[in-house]
Amino acid sequence: LHALPGREKLLTRLRELDSGLPYVLTDEVQNSKGDWFYFKRLAGEKVAKLYCREHATGKEQLLVDPETFPKANPADHFSLSFFCVSPNGTLI
Repeated sequence: LHALPGREKLLTRLRELDSGLPYVLTDEVQNSKGDWFYFKRLAGEKVAKLYCREHATGKEQLLVDPETFPKANPADHFSLSFFCVSPNGTLI
């Protein structure tokens, strides 16, 4: 991929556009109650966190933050790659 013509210019532009967003949402899932579960990465954050937005109240709640996982070595890195929500939203 490094040999692609214009790669650096394109990468620079993508980073520029991405940095202008306050956050990025991915992998949105809605359960039977209408609650939304999704990964959210704020601008400047290195990893996405798992959130839930309750249908009834619109309240957003942080469910899992990989940056808070205990690390045996300071260089360790954790991230989430997928999740699965039970139909009623009580289990993830």
